[in-house]
Amino acid sequence: MSLRLLLRRGHLSLRGFVICFVGMKERCLLMPGHTKGSVCFLDETNRMLFTGDSLCEWGVLLNLVQECCKPEVFLKSMQNIKELNNAFDTILPGHHGFPVDKSYIDDYIICAERILDGTVEKTKDNGRLAAKYGKVLIMIPDDV
Repeated sequence: MSLRLLLRRGHLSLRGFVICFVGMKERCLLMPGHTKGSVCFLDETNRMLFTGDSLCEWGVLLNLVQECCKPEVFLKSMQNIKELNNAFDTILPGHHGFPVDKSYIDDYIICAERILDGTVEKTKDNGRLAAKYGKVLIMIPDDV
């Protein structure tokens, strides 16, 4: 049975899973937000955090209602990344610009908090509703 099929059926959890390569040790960290199954990989040897789509320079999509999590779930993941702050020196997202400065973590936390308390600055980006704070955008559903 493939890994994809196991994950889709909920039979396999990668939380805390450690992958060892020659000279590297990668810890898999569940960071739901962009999607329910979003993960980051912490390279403990080289002190790098690979964030995939969980934390990007351009922004994060939370506006795809079927796939994305609610802002409070994303906020908790950003807080979890913040708690790991002393374990990594470099953030490497899946795309857009990289590396990403650690200050983006705080900007995402504040932006998500402001989405939740209704004080966030909203803008349109390519016709999509976005919450903006500091250097970050979080694409949000129109009803948020």
